[in-house]
This record gives sequence, C-alpha cells and structure tokens, in this order.
Amino acid sequence: MTVIDSKDEEGAEVGITKKTFTINQKWKVIYVQDALAAKTSGMYTPMGLHLGRPFVIRSRMPMQRVLDVDNGTNVYIKTHDRTLESQVWFLDAASKTIKNVKYKDKSLDIQN
Repeated sequence: MTVIDSKDEEGAEVGITKKTFTINQKWKVIYVQDALAAKTSGMYTPMGLHLGRPFVIRSRMPMQRVLDVDNGTNVYIKTHDRTLESQVWFLDAASKTIKNVKYKDKSLDIQN
C-alpha cells in the first residue's frame, strides 16, 4: 500500500504501486487496547497477525495517520480518531483477509 504522491496530509489517497521501499509505503499494525478477549482466537502465522483482534494500520510518515475507509470503497490516511470504526481493521478467521470493522462485508483487495 502506498500513500499516493507521498502526501502526508489529511485525506491523502492510498493505493497499490510498485514496491519502492520509501516511507510512504511503510506501515505499522497497532492493536486496539480495549479489544474483547473473546474476539481473539490466536495468531495466524503466515500473516503474523492475531485472528479477529482489532487494529489500526498506521503510516510511518511523520504525521502517523491511519488507514480509513470512505463509504466502504476507497482507502485514505486520516488523523486517528478512536471513535471511528472505519479506521479499525481485523484479520477475518474464515476468509483470512483483512476486513474493516465498519464494512465487514468487504476486505482489503489488491488487484493483480
């Protein structure tokens, strides 16, 4: 995932591009502290993520914004707001895909 044009600003678009090893492609998964224990059912080793445990995906760019979904279709970086479900993600145990808490019927998808 890449912050398009390396724009470290509110609402900057995120897309998929060729790997460049630049900071606009570096992310950190941070688990939500108040996640319910019942949602966690262990580590999914191939991805290195806990199944069902909520997290935010934070950019390593200076402002450290997080991934946010707009209307369940496009992904942007925005200032972290703990009240927004559109900024919280989880690894779905059934599909082994990363889903958004607000839009559970959709997964992050990389075309080709």
